[in-house]
Amino acid sequence: MKTPLWLRILVVYFLITFVLCVSLVASLTGILQKKGLLNDQLFQEIVGQSLGVFFLGFFVAFVISVAYNRRFIKAIRDLKEASDRVREGDLTVTLPVEGKDELSDVEEAFNLMVKSLREKTDDLKRKELYVNTMMDALWVVDRDNVIIDINPAFTKLFGYTKEEALGSSIFDFIDEQDRASVRAELRKRDRELIHSTYRAHITTKDGQRLPVLITGAPIVEDGEVIAKIGIIKDISTQEKLLREITDAREQLESIIDAISDALVVIDRNYRIIKANASAKARYGEEMIGSLCYELLHENPVACWEKGVDCPLEKALSERQDSTKTLHVHINQKGTDVYEEILATPVTDRVGEVVYIVEVLRDVTERVIQERELHRKTRQQQLINSVVSICTTSLNPEEVFSKTLEKLVEEFEMDGGGVFFIDERRKTLYCRFHKGVPEGFVEKAGVVSLGEDIPGRVALTGEPIFSPDISRDERITRTAVKEAGMKGYCCIPMRGKGVISGVVCLFSYRERPFTPEQQQVLQSIGEMIGLALENMRFYEKLRSLYEEQKLRQTREQETLHKMTSSLSTASGIEDVIKRGCAVIEAYLYADATLFFEKTVNGTLMLRYWNKFSPQKREFSFEELGIDETVLIQQGMAVRFEALFVSEKRFNMVLFIPVSADEELFGIMVFLFSMHRDIQDEERHFLGILKGIFSVSYERSLFYERMIIERGLAEATLNSIKDGVFTVDRSGKVLSANRALSTITGRVITNIVGRHYRDFIDFLKDVTVIERALQGQIPEPEVVEWGQPEVVYQIVASPLMDPMNVPYGAVCVIRDITKEREIDRMKTEIIRSVSHEFRTPLSAIIGMTEMVLEGDVTGDKVQTYLNTVIKEGKRLASMVTDLLDISKLESGSIVPKFEEVDLQGLIQSVIERFQLRIKEKNAKVSVKVQKALKNFLTDRELLFKVLSNLVDNSLKYSDPGCKIKIKASSGNGYVIITVEDTGWGIPANELKRVGERFFRGVHGTRTKGTGLGISLCRQMLEQIGGSLEIDSVYGKGTTVRVILKKIGPGGQ
Repeated sequence: MKTPLWLRILVVYFLITFVLCVSLVASLTGILQKKGLLNDQLFQEIVGQSLGVFFLGFFVAFVISVAYNRRFIKAIRDLKEASDRVREGDLTVTLPVEGKDELSDVEEAFNLMVKSLREKTDDLKRKELYVNTMMDALWVVDRDNVIIDINPAFTKLFGYTKEEALGSSIFDFIDEQDRASVRAELRKRDRELIHSTYRAHITTKDGQRLPVLITGAPIVEDGEVIAKIGIIKDISTQEKLLREITDAREQLESIIDAISDALVVIDRNYRIIKANASAKARYGEEMIGSLCYELLHENPVACWEKGVDCPLEKALSERQDSTKTLHVHINQKGTDVYEEILATPVTDRVGEVVYIVEVLRDVTERVIQERELHRKTRQQQLINSVVSICTTSLNPEEVFSKTLEKLVEEFEMDGGGVFFIDERRKTLYCRFHKGVPEGFVEKAGVVSLGEDIPGRVALTGEPIFSPDISRDERITRTAVKEAGMKGYCCIPMRGKGVISGVVCLFSYRERPFTPEQQQVLQSIGEMIGLALENMRFYEKLRSLYEEQKLRQTREQETLHKMTSSLSTASGIEDVIKRGCAVIEAYLYADATLFFEKTVNGTLMLRYWNKFSPQKREFSFEELGIDETVLIQQGMAVRFEALFVSEKRFNMVLFIPVSADEELFGIMVFLFSMHRDIQDEERHFLGILKGIFSVSYERSLFYERMIIERGLAEATLNSIKDGVFTVDRSGKVLSANRALSTITGRVITNIVGRHYRDFIDFLKDVTVIERALQGQIPEPEVVEWGQPEVVYQIVASPLMDPMNVPYGAVCVIRDITKEREIDRMKTEIIRSVSHEFRTPLSAIIGMTEMVLEGDVTGDKVQTYLNTVIKEGKRLASMVTDLLDISKLESGSIVPKFEEVDLQGLIQSVIERFQLRIKEKNAKVSVKVQKALKNFLTDRELLFKVLSNLVDNSLKYSDPGCKIKIKASSGNGYVIITVEDTGWGIPANELKRVGERFFRGVHGTRTKGTGLGISLCRQMLEQIGGSLEIDSVYGKGTTVRVILKKIGPGGQ
């Protein structure tokens, strides 16, 4: 039970009075005691009196307090009741204020406090209403980032109730990926006492990862952060929209970049603000922000200010929808680019042009082609004019005067002249001239061959072109310099390979000549040279006509004499004598010989007149002629002495006597002086030769039975295998020339002797003896000699009509090459089987493990990659073997074409780009500029270089260096592939190129050993060769040497 207020006040007054009285009595007693005036009786009297006073004081205090505390207690009670109502939430309470004492002040203060509390409560309610009606989530956290309050939007957005959120760290809600950045942002805000905005992802109650934008600010009191408030905005819609905008922009930029033409956007101030990938590739990545006329034209002012048609100026001034024009721009390489510009203006809402979109199409090739076509058209017109002049007249005055006038006009020269060569005097004289002073013609109109410019050109056939002859260091002394001429050219007039004169053009000003102009001038020189030859030929026709009539008469007489002489000849000797005499008289020869072809292929002297050589039998080689060529050409001429002892004969004419490409003999006519055999003479000699050959063949028919045995021996001698016959005792009856070659003995030393006496390797052979016994034995094989040769001995019995053997025929065949081929086939099968077994085993084994599920996960991909790798290796080996087979069978026919060597080498490097990156190899290429185009088989050369680069990568460590160089010299193209790989030991270098030879590195890498062998065979197909130098442990250098074949097969 609660103690009444009045009783508590009374107790307080009592205690106060008691304390005062006790204090007074104690003080008084202490004083008396110090003075020694206090005794027991006095003490008791003091105490008694004090008690009375105490009770009296107490009573008085009680009366006073009761009178005074009536209002005090009422005020206290009112204050208590008012406080209870405020505690219950009633803020409308007001205490009555009576008087102006302390209680009144307390009551008035209480009323002011309640009023202030009411106002602040109303204010807080309004703010809470604001917070609760916010669309964005809000949280309030303490200094440790622990949530102390949230608004309803937080619950609505993230699904967490206030009870679930309060007391939790904000990092319990922030995505793990964003926590570090948020911590850093909060530390910065706490340190600098500033607000901040940052992006993060908050995980909702249902597990979604929601993107939000958090704007936070510290709550500061007395300079210290006591709490922090954060407004959280859901930006998922904005992010989605931003992604869509970004995707759309990227898609638009991709489309623009995919345009092959350059595209730029230029503002009104001529500044480039946008460009696609094609434009940046053409003019540089830094083109954005540049002025268009500075970047594209390298001009300090706009195009229109220099009078150039400017599409941007047209769009701004004329307000055209689009304009089209052609400009010459300068790309980032510094070369001119002709571009067709399509400019389209972009306007704002009020129709003002704000940007210009320009599409720049590179039409350089088209412009060059048009200019080239125009240039070639003019050149063709000039050539056609000269051709017309040369073909419509045979008058030199008309042809050369008009041609010279045309050249001076077309090439804008001041004059020129035409010089003809006088072969007898070895000089040139100016026959026609234009614009040349007569005094200069008299001084320089006659020039010796080799002197001054016309003489040099006429002698060497090399034209001279000079833009300024006065400063040309090639020409030291010339009358042209003294005449004040500058631009100058001198070209030879060449007709049918013969230089008949020169044409000179000059100008008193500098005049350069382009390569095309030089080529046109040289072509015109050849045309007028041919025209001059035609004119001279026309002059010769009349004299030739008379000569032709005389020659025909003489030929008819000779032909009649030949036919009548041969028709009455008796025997082959008479045919030879009479026929040779007729032809000797026709040719005015100094001596005549007739060689008859013997059965053994030699030439036997059968007839001679006016000269008889000491030797009677000759080979074709001794006479310096080829039988096949002689038959095909019908005759042959040698301008040298045939017989050393007879140096008076300096020319020899060989005429074959043949029928159906069968040579019977050769007529030889000797001349002491050189003479030309004209085509007409060759033709008539062919007729005489035909008549003589028919007569000779007819006479030869009667002697055929005599030489039948010689023909049989010739047939036997044509067999490459050694063939001989023996009688029953083993003596050799006959033998062919091949046996003489095998045994090293002449046939005369073989016939009549026992076969074991001269053929050492037949001593242990039994096949001949068994054949002599009438058996048909199996062939025997023997190996003999150094180097070792393998012979196959075949023998068959010769049987008489009674089926009794009377001898044997034996064949000795050299089968060394066949044995070597068999060995190589076996080696190839063994090597190929071994090389095929390894990849096939890997492919089959790994495929089975994958199919049966023995490997899973990443190993499946690894196994499949290995299967593909081994399959490609297997395919490469098959390709190499097929290529070797095609090369050996001759089915690969080289296709020569113009090849850009730089591009070919780049293609090889691009093929191995992945392996180069994997091996971190450094590859450098240096190709001589003169090797831009030459003729070769592109595919074969590509395979050769690919094989060499593959070897450099295969037989090298990571980080290796590979240098590819190409140069030309002395008619050859040399391509060098140099690496810093493992190198080849010196003892293995000679064996590199043998099929299937792998060497010391064979255990470290996979391969077939066919690469270099294949390269050599491919190079042989295109007239090339391969050289290899290597230092073991340092690297290898391989040189591909090709004959340089230029365009046109030169």
